Amino acid sequence: MTEEYILKIAEREGIPIEELEEKLRHFESFGLDGQAFRAYRGWELTDDECLVLKEELAKREDVIRKKQEDMAAIISRKTGIDKEEILAKYHLAKECGYKSYWFAIDGIYLLSDEEIRNHKNMRDVGYGEDLQEENEQRLKKLSKKIRNKTEWNKAQYRLEFLKARNNCECAADEYSVYRIWKKSPEDAREMLTAGIKHRIWFCNASTYEKSILFRNKVLFSEACSDFMNRVTFATDGLTYEDFTEKIKGLDKIVYKLAEGNKGIGFESFDVNGSEEQNREVYEHIRGLEPGIIEEYIRQHPAIASFYPDAVNTLRVVTAIGYGEAKVIMAALRTGTDGSIDNWSQGGISAGVNIETGIIETEGVDYNGKKHAIHPIGGVVFRGFRIPDWNEVVSCCCKAAERFPDFPFIGWDVSVLEDGRVALIEGNPDFGIKAIQTPYARAGVGLRDRVEQYIELAKG
Repeated sequence: MTEEYILKIAEREGIPIEELEEKLRHFESFGLDGQAFRAYRGWELTDDECLVLKEELAKREDVIRKKQEDMAAIISRKTGIDKEEILAKYHLAKECGYKSYWFAIDGIYLLSDEEIRNHKNMRDVGYGEDLQEENEQRLKKLSKKIRNKTEWNKAQYRLEFLKARNNCECAADEYSVYRIWKKSPEDAREMLTAGIKHRIWFCNASTYEKSILFRNKVLFSEACSDFMNRVTFATDGLTYEDFTEKIKGLDKIVYKLAEGNKGIGFESFDVNGSEEQNREVYEHIRGLEPGIIEEYIRQHPAIASFYPDAVNTLRVVTAIGYGEAKVIMAALRTGTDGSIDNWSQGGISAGVNIETGIIETEGVDYNGKKHAIHPIGGVVFRGFRIPDWNEVVSCCCKAAERFPDFPFIGWDVSVLEDGRVALIEGNPDFGIKAIQTPYARAGVGLRDRVEQYIELAKG
């Protein structure tokens, strides 16, 4: 640790520099380094806590090594590439800025070292920094709530989180929202956490050309045209004549970025009210980034009753194994006042029984707050029956079997007003918190639903 950084800590914490330097020397006497002193606020730790920190940091290295070995084993079995070669490329890719899921799902392990260094196949996620900053502020608030309830100082909180992370591979938001800080180690290990999510992504190891079929909404709509059940068309190169022809008979359409997510860039438009209206909508769309136009979804009235101002969608996860695709977990995601259904943008999620299609948990928002009744629609979550559930299951399983390279897919699905099922998108790098959180708040973990399929992938 540099003298400059020690000075910053001393000024920020109000500790005399000589006292802080003495605390650092004492901390290092346990075999810990300056980086850990800074990251875990070593000046606040007792001697016993320093010894626990040393032990947990060693465990952390083992956890990371095991995760990487699992990744290499899964991809090696799937591709025949030597595990050591995969690990070498993984470390190079991490140094070059690739995320773990890009490495697996986009087939970065297939690139040469030179191509990896030149960032070939690097995704464009230009809005990521804003979302990261927003998420960091949210995590600070969540950690403060935990510290207020437990009376831990910041260093104790970080040490307890490290212990939980080693035990069940949870992320910081999962530690808070799943209430892992209140669970026994055994109960915590039943939760579906970030470590398992990463293994799911490793199971989906594929190529850039195949993964982009899911990221690009235009390509996805073409690949799954028989499951879309609505009008869809690309905006790139669209003439006004083509536009008016494609929207015949529609009164409302939506625009989405070709490779956007979390609802970013979403816009809706009324059409066919007049020639002038259509021309204005067309000109506006021409000024947007390339994307896709879709017929506005008219959802089933029973599902609309939760929140009629957003399309309330189902997240349905399929797994391929034992010769078939099966639905292994599902949740209904509903909008709330001023939000779309996207859970991270203010929506509410509730767990769905995969056998019956009946909601079996209370609704839960992104911060873990429970809702027995939807705050806008007044509908009780628990006991609500998803209409046409068998059709939902059939649609997702048939679609999954079209993509055998991806053993796990998170499908976004809508039940239409006439009972048909419409795929909205598929996600091989899907998140799991929107499904696990409602169950976690009810004391139920979902890890066992996916681990058997991960073991199949590992061989």
